[in-house]
This record gives sequence, structure tokens and C-alpha cells, in this order.
Amino acid sequence: MVGVILKELALQYKNPNQNYPLAIIGWKGCNVYGFKIKKTLESFVDSCEIKIGKEYDSYVEIGLVARLYWKGNLLFAGYVRKKERKGGYLVVEILSYGEELMSTYVFRNYENKYIHEIVEDLVSETSLNIGEIQQTNVKVNRWVCRESIIENLKKLATTLNYDIWTDANKNFYFKQRGIEISSYTFTRQNSNIISIKQDTTKLANDILIKGGEVRNITTDSFTGDGSTKEFTLTYKPLDVKVSVDGSLVDPSEYEIREEQKKIIFNTAPASGSGIEVEYSYFYPITIRLQDNQSISKYGRHFKVLELKWLKTQGDIVNYGTSYLNKFSNPLYQVKLERKFDFDEVTSNRPGMLVQFQDNIYNIDTKLEIVAMEIEMTKITYYLSSYVGDILLTQAEIMERIKELERRLSSEEVITTYIGVGESMDIDESEDMESGSVVWEDSFILGDATNSDIDTTPLSGYKYS
Repeated sequence: MVGVILKELALQYKNPNQNYPLAIIGWKGCNVYGFKIKKTLESFVDSCEIKIGKEYDSYVEIGLVARLYWKGNLLFAGYVRKKERKGGYLVVEILSYGEELMSTYVFRNYENKYIHEIVEDLVSETSLNIGEIQQTNVKVNRWVCRESIIENLKKLATTLNYDIWTDANKNFYFKQRGIEISSYTFTRQNSNIISIKQDTTKLANDILIKGGEVRNITTDSFTGDGSTKEFTLTYKPLDVKVSVDGSLVDPSEYEIREEQKKIIFNTAPASGSGIEVEYSYFYPITIRLQDNQSISKYGRHFKVLELKWLKTQGDIVNYGTSYLNKFSNPLYQVKLERKFDFDEVTSNRPGMLVQFQDNIYNIDTKLEIVAMEIEMTKITYYLSSYVGDILLTQAEIMERIKELERRLSSEEVITTYIGVGESMDIDESEDMESGSVVWEDSFILGDATNSDIDTTPLSGYKYS
């Protein structure tokens, strides 16, 4: 290990004027003439493309560890994914150490485990260090692993609205999104605003929430006419008790057709007799909420939310109020550029919230960093309104965990849990700056994909 450190220090000394960043691939150090680091919430594995002299081609091998330094400070590290000669340079693609999560396959079952315990065990199958795995109070009764570690972690992370990443020092992190706030504030004065888009596709200011079903007891009354045997009830009946003129009727004397909401007597009750049918039934709690100020400003945007895990009126009102607070105004998407700064690059990451201010459009709010592209002279940020704080509900996480367990196992499973909310997707938007570059993308909570990153293993499969 000492030899590796000395070798890297010696190689860095070859670059005393600091005109270029330095890459070390395997044992070889070389100046870098350009690089682009991509970090996104949805890929979970960062990538870096560096441009070096083509004379280093013979030293670059797929799978080698590569480190990128900026003025002696480690900026990015991972494994060489591929190389290609372009325009007199050798372009090398590097994947972060998270690549190990893609190429390591685990086949085992977990029972009665907290999610953070499953995550810790899965990561222990790699050479990654544990930076931080945030503890949860979500316990899974049965979890079946039959694929790569990253696929299991994706399911767990998106269910809890957590993020996964690795840093240049080979540390692994599993933490909740939206709780870390950047120390930087982005403004028109300190940033180059490329585009600001106002997304109205998710606008909702008049919502009808259909919650879970609750049980109620009611009584329907009828009067016999001596010939009618069939009577229609108000609701689908359960636990039926029938009395005629105050006397209970034996269940063998009538038939209940639940789906048709009917009771059919074997013999028609006598004319003028009083018939009472007492029964229980299930009905959904339904509440409608509106934001009149938003309706006045943007027009009515009606939406029905089916949230069966909400079992009380109080829970529905709290969720609905939070939902309106978030969606009764348009969401924002912002693309901006800032001058490269090493401290900023190593402090900010996707999943963090950053304060964004714009005096032209009167915006002053926290936005989520969705993606970053880091180059030699600039950092490009993609920001979006953060909605995870209201989409997470205990009961919904439970529903999602149960659904995942049903997919992963043919056996019936029961889960003790907590859970997330509905998906958020961003598509059709209004560009607020004519002539600007429009950022078009889609973010779906719970669906982590990235077509820019090849997710096949580097050099064969590792099984555990």
C-alpha cells in the first residue's frame, strides 16, 4: 500500500505547473486535456469521460482503477469501462466504484430484517467501505435476492425515497433524499441561467381523495305486501340480521345476494308487516379539497387521488393539504451553469436541495439537484421542484414493500413497514425564456433508469 501512495505522489510531481488535471490509470500518470463527470439521481452510478494522449493507449486496460486529480486533490475515481481513439486523443470512460454493485450478484433470502440491515449485508459482498447507511424502521418479513446488488438497492431506495451513491474514496452511502441542504445559493448574478421551465402538467388545485374503506352499520326498513319476496338494500350487506314485526328471522328463511344488494325471502312477508334488515358495509372515506387562490390564478385543475392506505378523515385532510401546498402552483425545472470550483463540486451532489433565487421571475425556493455535469471550466446543474416530502407516507411504503415482495417471491408474504407516495413525472412544460436551451427530461419516482449508462458488468459476473 505504501508503494502505491509513493508511486501516485511521484506521478503527480510530474505535473508541477497544474495546467491540466492529472489522471492515474493503473500505475501510469498522464495529463488530462478534457473531462466530463456525470452524476444523476436515476443512474446510481456516476460516470466520467476523460481525454488523454493517445500514446497512453497501451497502458489503459478495461477494469483498471482510474483516479482523476484536480491540483493534487482527488476528484473522481472508479474503474475503466471502455476506451476509444477520437480526434488525436484517447477517450476513456470510467464508472464510479458503484460499478461493483452492478457486477456483483447475490442469491439469498432475508427474513424479518430491517431494510438498512439488508443494505449493509449486500454491500459487504463488495470491496466498498460503508460511508453511511441511514437506519430505517421499515422491517421486511421476507426479501428474495436473485439479481445484482444494484437492482435490489434500487428497489429499496426508490421505495423509501432514498438515494445511493459512492464517492471517490470508495465509500458507499444510502440516505434519504431531500434532507441535506447545500450551503450554496444559486442566483442570476452568480450563475448562467440557461433555462427556467414552469411545469403545469402536475398542477392540482381541486382534489378528490378516495381513502381506505371503513366499516359502518345501518338498517334498511321495508313494509311487506304479502307477495313481494325480493327487497333491494342500500349497500352491499355483511353480517345481516333480519326481523319481521320485531321478531328475528332465521337465516334459512331468506337468501342474501351481496353483489346485487338484495334480500330474497323464501315466503313473502305478510301484508303490512314491518321488515328491518340490519347489516354492516364498507364504504370509502372521500374528501374534496380546493385551493381557491390557485383556481382563481390558474383555472381549475381537478384530480382524483386513490390513497387506500389513508384510513381516517384526519389523515386524508393532512395529506390533501400538503398535496395542495406542493401542487397548487406550477413546478419548476431549471438548468444553469457555474464556474468550476473544486469545493463546490465535492460539496454538492444529486439528491441535495439548493436555494435558487431569480429576481426576474420572483423565485426564491429550494430545488432538488437532479443531475450534475462537471467539466474542466464549468458545472452544469439540472434542478427540479422537490416533491418527495409530501409523497412519503408510512402506509404507502408498506403497500410498496408488499408489492415488491409479491413480485420477488411466489410465496405469500406479510410485511411490517412504512412507505412512499405516488409517482412524479415531468414532461410537457412551458419554457419561460424564449430562445433559451430547453431542458427536456422525465423524472419518475420509483423508476430509476438511465440510458446513458451501460449497466452490464465490466468483466464477468461475481456471484455470492
